[in-house]
Amino acid sequence: MAEYDFNYIALLVKKAQFNDSDAFAELYSLTYKSQYIYACNYLKDKDLAQDALQEIYILVLKNIHTLKEPQVFISWLKQISFRVCYDMNHSKQTIEAKEGASDEELAYVYDEHIDNNPEAKIMMTSKQMKIQNAIKKLPTMERDALLLKFVSNMKQEEIARYMGCSLSSVKRYLSKGRKHLYNIQLEEETNELQY
Repeated sequence: MAEYDFNYIALLVKKAQFNDSDAFAELYSLTYKSQYIYACNYLKDKDLAQDALQEIYILVLKNIHTLKEPQVFISWLKQISFRVCYDMNHSKQTIEAKEGASDEELAYVYDEHIDNNPEAKIMMTSKQMKIQNAIKKLPTMERDALLLKFVSNMKQEEIARYMGCSLSSVKRYLSKGRKHLYNIQLEEETNELQY
């Protein structure tokens, strides 16, 4: 994962905010590799990762003038990367769900394995949606750490480098994130039972 000179990045951001295309091009060249690696890990598809990268930098270009603190550009960029990848992954799952079953798949309707059992798969999809909604409610650092660990399958050391924090911070974010996630889900289940 990349090591950044945050002061230099902030200087480039300030120039890019005044429509300096060379500064934006340099920002891109300094940061695109780590964002591409993240997108590949998250989406598990190199073509989709390329699409995500394009979308990420279009959003950065459109919105860079709104960034009030240029020194937090890398964190801001990671937030955009996460959101784009999350949305693309969700769209991909929705498209796959709408494509319907082939004759070959219908032959396995009574198979108890979850991949071949539509009812079990619907229940799993419902549970996944609840988990995704709960994850959205987590504090940013906890959410990012959990997604990098469990969606992108990154090791804790890689997460620390990607997030620009210490290994002990990553462990703390993962531990707190799990607890918060559990409590959010418990609260939502309790609310469902009351209705």
